[in-house]
Amino acid sequence: MPLDGVDPNDPRPVDRRQFVFATGLSAGSSKQDYVLIFGNKTSAGSEATNVIRTPILDDADCIARFGRRSEIYWLFRKYAAIDQSATIYAIAVPEGGGATAASCTFTFATNASAVTSVKIQFLGETLHVSVAKDDTPTVVALAVSNAINAAADGSWPVTASPAAGVVTVTAANLGPRGDHLIGDGADAAGKGMRVTFTVSAGMTSTKSAITAGATDDDFTLAIAQMKAGEYTVQISPKHQNTAAAAGQGSATAISATDNGIGENMAGIVEQSGANFGKFQQLFLGFVGTQAAATTAAITSSLNSPYAFLFHQEDSDYTPGMIAAEHAAIARRKLTAYPAANLNEYPKDSGDVYTIPAFYNADDIPTDTEWKADLNNGICAIHQRKTGTFLSRFVTTRSLNAQGNNDYRTREGHIPYAVEFFWRTALARWQSEKQPNVANDAPAGGKPPLLTSTPSQLKNLLRGVMDDLAGGDSGSERPLGQYPGPILQFDKLTTMKNSIVVTKIAGGLEASCDVLVIEHLIQSNTKLNQAGAGY
Repeated sequence: MPLDGVDPNDPRPVDRRQFVFATGLSAGSSKQDYVLIFGNKTSAGSEATNVIRTPILDDADCIARFGRRSEIYWLFRKYAAIDQSATIYAIAVPEGGGATAASCTFTFATNASAVTSVKIQFLGETLHVSVAKDDTPTVVALAVSNAINAAADGSWPVTASPAAGVVTVTAANLGPRGDHLIGDGADAAGKGMRVTFTVSAGMTSTKSAITAGATDDDFTLAIAQMKAGEYTVQISPKHQNTAAAAGQGSATAISATDNGIGENMAGIVEQSGANFGKFQQLFLGFVGTQAAATTAAITSSLNSPYAFLFHQEDSDYTPGMIAAEHAAIARRKLTAYPAANLNEYPKDSGDVYTIPAFYNADDIPTDTEWKADLNNGICAIHQRKTGTFLSRFVTTRSLNAQGNNDYRTREGHIPYAVEFFWRTALARWQSEKQPNVANDAPAGGKPPLLTSTPSQLKNLLRGVMDDLAGGDSGSERPLGQYPGPILQFDKLTTMKNSIVVTKIAGGLEASCDVLVIEHLIQSNTKLNQAGAGY
């Protein structure tokens, strides 16, 4: 049972592990889950680029280091609003060389014939600017510009400048991610910033097509810095869409050398191997079409139990904001219960979910699109009368190595629960293992002194299985603290029978099947009316 990529003659004392997902049957650690946010800073921030320094202390610290209008600040703000207990790091990726910022204009025409107000909608927030009777387009443009620049304590990630009835809005960071941020006035979805009047007063506002941001940024050096640490939750604002339309991401194919999310995933997968032993997952947002989301998710570089892709077509949020919110939800829930069910989130009154409603009803997934998202490893954001919700929490892994559908690692809690099993077993092993190793004593023989044997490790793994399953009936709280089973209590015998431990030179080698508790995602009921005819 050698581990992949491990030299059997490696002389270093070490406890390695390797997770092999979707194998076998279909089907308390103190380690911290650190968070890492990738993104751009602004010149107002003091932080150097391509370095990971100390954790972000609070809102003020993030502003000082990365800039009030920066992409990183908005992702931090979105994350920290939900998961206050996390230790959050950020790395500022330099903006693309020779890049330009996305921009558009709002042109006001005709004096106001009555009192009204301008409604500005942006990133799920709304503000109103008062308009008096007979105000000119130039007066209104100045007021609107001032309001945009002052919004959210001056933190909206754009700047506005007025001139003779025209407001020019420019993304605070350079590059194509600003295209979706501002949105295209020619797009029927009305995405990005919207400027309308609450009451018709003769004055009009016309949004131009965007001037696209140019030159995508390169995450390669930032990814190299990431690989030097361990960040369980990684949030990327990148949105790569090979069928990119205006505002729908950079037209860069996802690959292991794409300077973006494919390269990020390659680093995570590399670091997950037995020689590094790091458990890290990538959270991404997607605002393009369902077909484009599928193209991204099934790419071999992204098809993985270590990635999550959250899809809301033409969202008012940026892809990075979508990723940050769901990363915070996942970490908060899975830390409290490693087998937490996030499907149809929010379900409880205490759940926080701020994903804006679909502006255009045509963007709400049809049943066909909904199924296509989930069958291709995409977390579909849907909408009902009470608001938006996360329909199902799934990993991007939908294909096996042969390119066939394989959904054994689809449910999003499975990788985390497997990692939790390892953490628990490792903590026990490190406290119980002895300085020597040997084969088991002959039947009836006493356990050897100061010596670990295959039976010791096998019994340890059995004990962890019992504890994380909540006993053979699932009625006990795992480790005395978690609200429900983490492993399948009805498959304890199967898991225990799968344990194989052998002695190797200078150590022990083990393998076993880990069957994570299944989530209830549907019920099917047939009602047969019966009775006499009358």
